[in-house]
Amino acid sequence: MKFSKQLLALSLGVGCCFSGSPAIAQLSELSAIERIEEISEKESQSRLYSLTTECDVVTTPSNSDLEFIRSVLSLAAEEAQQIEDIEQQASAFPQIAKSYACIGQAASARRWLEQALSVETDYSDESAPPGFVFNQRYRLLELAKIYSQLLGESEPALALLANIEAMLDSRYGQSELTLAIAELYGEMGNIEQMNKIISDVVATVEIETEEEGATYFYPALETSARLYAKFGQHQRLRQLIDDIDVDYVREDVVTEAAPSLLQVASFADRAAIAQLFSDFNIVALAADTSTLLTTQRQRNPEYDYRSQLRDTGVEQLSEMSDSEIEAFIAEQKELIAQRLEPLPQTMAYPVLAEALSYFGHPERALLLLEESLQLFSERVSDASLAGISQWDVTEDSYRRNVQASMVKALVRTEQYDQAFQLVQTMEAQQDISLDRSIRFRTRFADWVSSPTYAPPDELRLTLLAEAEALAPQIADKAVQLETWTEIAEEYLVLEELSSARQLAPSVETAFEAVIAEIAPGDYSVMPEQYSEFLLSIGEYEQAITLAEIRKEDLLFTRKLPAQFVAVGEYELADELRAAFEVSADRLVAGREMVSAYQGKDMLDEAFELTTQLLDEALSVDLAAEAAAGGRGLWGTEIFSVQEERISRVEWVLNLYRPGLSSISYDMLSTEEVSAIGIELAKTIESDWLRYAAVLDLLTAKEAIAFLEADSALPVPDSLLMQRVLSLVNERYFPGAVSMAERMRSPYVKTLALTHIATRYLSTP
Repeated sequence: MKFSKQLLALSLGVGCCFSGSPAIAQLSELSAIERIEEISEKESQSRLYSLTTECDVVTTPSNSDLEFIRSVLSLAAEEAQQIEDIEQQASAFPQIAKSYACIGQAASARRWLEQALSVETDYSDESAPPGFVFNQRYRLLELAKIYSQLLGESEPALALLANIEAMLDSRYGQSELTLAIAELYGEMGNIEQMNKIISDVVATVEIETEEEGATYFYPALETSARLYAKFGQHQRLRQLIDDIDVDYVREDVVTEAAPSLLQVASFADRAAIAQLFSDFNIVALAADTSTLLTTQRQRNPEYDYRSQLRDTGVEQLSEMSDSEIEAFIAEQKELIAQRLEPLPQTMAYPVLAEALSYFGHPERALLLLEESLQLFSERVSDASLAGISQWDVTEDSYRRNVQASMVKALVRTEQYDQAFQLVQTMEAQQDISLDRSIRFRTRFADWVSSPTYAPPDELRLTLLAEAEALAPQIADKAVQLETWTEIAEEYLVLEELSSARQLAPSVETAFEAVIAEIAPGDYSVMPEQYSEFLLSIGEYEQAITLAEIRKEDLLFTRKLPAQFVAVGEYELADELRAAFEVSADRLVAGREMVSAYQGKDMLDEAFELTTQLLDEALSVDLAAEAAAGGRGLWGTEIFSVQEERISRVEWVLNLYRPGLSSISYDMLSTEEVSAIGIELAKTIESDWLRYAAVLDLLTAKEAIAFLEADSALPVPDSLLMQRVLSLVNERYFPGAVSMAERMRSPYVKTLALTHIATRYLSTP
């Protein structure tokens, strides 16, 4: 690009100290390189420790793989012997043991388990470091897991569990650890002992309610519920729930157990569980959990069918003849019947219909959807399936979903009248909300993924008029404002400027109502909708006046110049950006403009402006702004000129970085961006600020090379660790080992090497 060299030249002329961003904030209190190293080690050990606990089953590697893993673990063992800190020994030794256990090297695993146990035994009294004895309980539990889960040796695992139980007392969060012990008993098949432990814990739990003005603490109940559900103790779970007399606690406990309840093996079990917990909507309670989607796929076979259908190459449907389509449908119906229970069969039909509709066969999709409605109605009333329909879906919700799919198919077949009649039927059945009804009229093909199926302009104008008439009935003012602007947008698409302008009083009234409802100081993004409307109808002065009125709302005012770019008023956009008195506002507004230029495929303009922004970030007198109480990039006071400088530079440079920006990759090459970052780092005199800038502006590989050439700064283990992780992800294990060998901390090096060995084993 034509501006890249100019940009690089700008970067070379800077000679002051910079700082900023999370890494820099973390280091802002440092005064010595030793503190950098200390933080580096803590970051490394924390991250690597979590990453080295990946192996849960024993794998038998090939001879060549085994030779490599053994060599890596041998290096780890040598480093581990150099660790002097007992807490680090207690953390590292089990990791080596686990790695050996993962590859079936039981003898080596036992030797390191014995060393780990020796550390625990030698330092179990008051002479141990603070917290050592407390954490000892958790470390011993990990050792027990290695024995039971990887070595298959229950006797030493049970002995360890007994020792841990003997060490427990009320001072050390007994319930949390005790329940972890109970879970391991459950995984070892000793359900009786698990139940006993859980019962003992539950008996000690006291619920302090909010109503009494106290904090409430009941995670033990939630964990107990989860374990009961996980190991199929449904009656015990039911009793646990019934014994809780605080409503919100009861619901939280059921919510915790819900994902495990959903992960049952058979369809029949689901019906039984649904009946046992019929007073709770298990699916709804699980909706906020991160596991719900996975759970649904495990429990609802139609999810699996969707994946299977995708794998058949459904895009080929567009090339099939009518006879081929019929044969394909018959084949899929047979497959559905073979793999799914009667009720889920009907749930899979809309999935098939969706594919048919999307790939050019909407008429056949309609027939299949009508068939699915009939089948579902018949099967949901079947007494043999009682309880299952309540568990997954009601007849009403199923009908709504199918009817929505039918609307799509009707629009795709250009049966607009029939589609709209169906929408009206859904309205009459109250199966569709008012705002969605209006939205359907506004866009008509709102439920259709492709704009190819838009109806004739005459019909759209008729529907827009109906949407106008319905819009005042929307109670939520924010939704009403959004609706008015959408109607106006559609009028503009149809080149009906006069009709769009006639909506101005309604839009203004809705906006004022929204503003009146928000609390003072709540600078929402609502003005953005209104200003976009004003610009779309050519009311530029009103948009500028609105910005003056809402000048404290930085989320809005900083975006206004970009809105002018969007409507093609480029000079006005430049003038508005230049009018900001605060340099941070000019910078943010400029970045928004860059994105707007990119959205219009004006790449040269976007690049030129970005170059200008970098120049501003480098040259602005931040010291003077700070002295005058100026505002920084994030809207707060400038506390550190150095931090603010680097933060602004990095923020602009991120416009060029692939993966961090929507800006075209053609602007600057990766090499040019790196060159800028390197030259910026060279200008920083302070050691710790330079170190922070290197971490923020360069990749781990680039940062290592920079620091190697900088005699004042060591390459921290945390940076080497990042490269280890990258090289492991790239499956370049020899390079990862070489990088780990450069680490200075024996502890971090041990953890890095065990991580490499474990990932080598698990990577295909």
